[in-house]
Amino acid sequence: MSFERDRILPMTDVLLGAVYADAERTDAEIEAVKKLLGSVFDGELPSDVAARLDAFDPATFALDVAIEPFADDAPALKRKLLELVAAVRDADDIVDFEEDAYVMRVAAMLGVAKADYADLVLDLEVEELTEVAETVARGAKD
Repeated sequence: MSFERDRILPMTDVLLGAVYADAERTDAEIEAVKKLLGSVFDGELPSDVAARLDAFDPATFALDVAIEPFADDAPALKRKLLELVAAVRDADDIVDFEEDAYVMRVAAMLGVAKADYADLVLDLEVEELTEVAETVARGAKD
């Protein structure tokens, strides 16, 4: 398999950012990152990638730096990166607003239009939720 080696560590960081987006590192999310990255290397992670997994510090993580190698990618390739981020987000079967916000932040930094990734994130607009809250408060019956 052919790939650009200088993209692997930034991709690792972007995926690890998804793991820590909700401030909770789960084994399922880490395993998802290992599986996704392992597929690039026929199952065995190189030592530098494995070391990055162990040494990643969410407090010093800079998404803008990690995303830089992908900035000039074709839209379809940017979408693929977002799909990988969403897969890590989904690995623990819990999707929360912080994780979803991370997917949206990655998309924004990549310059991906919301319409091109809307199916990967929760689509709850504040206006819609306000209407729902009003309906519940009124006790409207169908």
